[in-house]
Amino acid sequence: MGGYRPSRVWGAGVLIGCVVGAGGCSGASGGSAAPSPVITWTAAKAADIAEPTTDAVDYGDGPVRVTAAWGAPSQLRIVTWASSGCPQLPDSVTGTAHTITVTTKAFNPSGDGCTADAAPATAVVGVPAVVDQSAATTLTINATTLTLPGR
Repeated sequence: MGGYRPSRVWGAGVLIGCVVGAGGCSGASGGSAAPSPVITWTAAKAADIAEPTTDAVDYGDGPVRVTAAWGAPSQLRIVTWASSGCPQLPDSVTGTAHTITVTTKAFNPSGDGCTADAAPATAVVGVPAVVDQSAATTLTINATTLTLPGR
């Protein structure tokens, strides 16, 4: 439970730097490399990403709330609210012309135990090449379905 935890202000700065284009960010929690397919991740939620519209759903690792928004070209930003010690990060991303399916799993960057809190984590993933981003896209993250407008 001990150890350094980045503040929300610091985490938001990392998110902006990672998402806006600094590139090379590998996580705000100790610099641990995130699992593939995650490009970057941080322990924060950007203000321009909507709050979840559904209640938490239990995916086997405890309840997780999710939301998402388009990111940089051909990228998607996914926010999960789960344990701050073991954030739920994308484990797989697949798609068809108008759908994207994402599964998440707990990622334990510190090797410590998972906390029983609900903190945001934002992961950036690539959009599968087959997805038509100019049209509305149905995004399913675990058991939660959202609709992203076309860009």
